[in-house]
Amino acid sequence: METTSTSAEYAAFLQESEGYKRKILGLKRSNSIPEGIPSYDGVSFLCYEATASLERDGMVAMTRNNVVCGGAVYCGIGSRNLAKTDFDQGLEMVIGPNRAYSTKPTMRRVNQQLPHYDEKHRYLLMGKLEDMPDPEVVMIITDPQRVMRLCKAYTWKTGELVHAFGGTNWCGMSFPQVMSDRTMTFNFGDPPSRTFMQLDDSEMFCVIHWDLLPLIVDNLKNVSTGEGY
Repeated sequence: METTSTSAEYAAFLQESEGYKRKILGLKRSNSIPEGIPSYDGVSFLCYEATASLERDGMVAMTRNNVVCGGAVYCGIGSRNLAKTDFDQGLEMVIGPNRAYSTKPTMRRVNQQLPHYDEKHRYLLMGKLEDMPDPEVVMIITDPQRVMRLCKAYTWKTGELVHAFGGTNWCGMSFPQVMSDRTMTFNFGDPPSRTFMQLDDSEMFCVIHWDLLPLIVDNLKNVSTGEGY
């Protein structure tokens, strides 16, 4: 494909050549809403709305006030202003046995290992890749074999390894590193995200900065088949 190909052309090529069962998600931070893009009217979890964006036509714009989880922070649009009682109640939902973290210091330690944004944007635009002319990152949900092909195409050309994340929430593992370092990563998500996004046991997430997608697509043809060794 040409490096000047559109997002819709990349989406169509990847869906056909790689056989993805799901549509590809595009995301972009912005300080303004493009004309004709509706503002999200409601409050929800980011992973739930990411799934909804794969089903709807067009894009939607969300602000930090639309997101009840940490997804807004991890995508670089800040966090909702919460009263201390609401904040403490939220912590109770993620701290303790059978929850996300054992203690508050453990949660803090996790967050210290993730990149932080120097600048916060006002909006997060989400939609199918084919509907987003100029995304910042793309998210592909597929099986390990197909994620491996994306990683191999990148490393075959650049010599750079692809680093994965595991152990924390889907949005923290998916976006800060990719948006900050313009790289790619993959992860298995976490129990809430896999439930909200209805992943089956064979699926996982691969998140790629838009700047890298032309290189990866162009080098999928160079990934070995594993035969002849």
